[in-house]
Amino acid sequence: MKTVLIKQPAGMGDILFLHKVADHYATLGHPVIWPICKTYAEQGVSEYLTRFELVNIQDDFPFKEEYQRASCARVVEFDECIVVCTDGCPGPQHMQAKYQLVNLGHQDWSNYVDIKRNKIKEDSLFHDVLKIQDGERYAITTPFIGTPPEHLSFIEVDASTSLRKIPLYFYDNFNLFDWCKVLEGAEEFFIEATSPAFLLETLKPKAKRFELFSRDKKNAAIGLFKNIPWNYREDEISITKSPLSDQQYKDLIRSTA
Repeated sequence: MKTVLIKQPAGMGDILFLHKVADHYATLGHPVIWPICKTYAEQGVSEYLTRFELVNIQDDFPFKEEYQRASCARVVEFDECIVVCTDGCPGPQHMQAKYQLVNLGHQDWSNYVDIKRNKIKEDSLFHDVLKIQDGERYAITTPFIGTPPEHLSFIEVDASTSLRKIPLYFYDNFNLFDWCKVLEGAEEFFIEATSPAFLLETLKPKAKRFELFSRDKKNAAIGLFKNIPWNYREDEISITKSPLSDQQYKDLIRSTA
């Protein structure tokens, strides 16, 4: 069977969301290679998402030339491989369009995500870095959206709560998946429909309040989640687009030393 390459290197929410697409081809017998952006590769994401072969997009990998030639929002078949380019699918419901590209339904996508959690790092982030006490009540907020460094934006949402607010900052030697314990223990969420919302769909959070904001007025996230009872907010949110250099991104990462 021809090797299938998934062309969706960035957007961790997109990558989680599209695991069902990759599983579809793997079930048919195709080897699956999934190039991911340098930031995710350096964060060790492939150690957490082990179902498919995740490779650094900047490294050499099989069929890289065909991968680079494949146009956005198309399934392109070459002599020895198939490139499923979900990146760049158009329209207000661009996430659903990624599934329409391969004639699959998206509704149960979270059933296909298998995360190999690192409980030691989760405990370290929870207790040592964030200094959360057992039984402490807290809320989660998202200060950023997008994939750093070049596609990062700073955001502000209306997080009206009396609880301690814990922003999802970048911390040295931790990635999004190391936040699983923190996310599961939170009582409230005030976040944009970005990667933590997709990760939550695969977890078992104890929270009772889930406020989901959107960077677009039509809230394209409606219909993507079934496990979390989100309150879809229509509030305007403040967004400051700030593409960063590699060094600026490194300066943004908080030290845990």
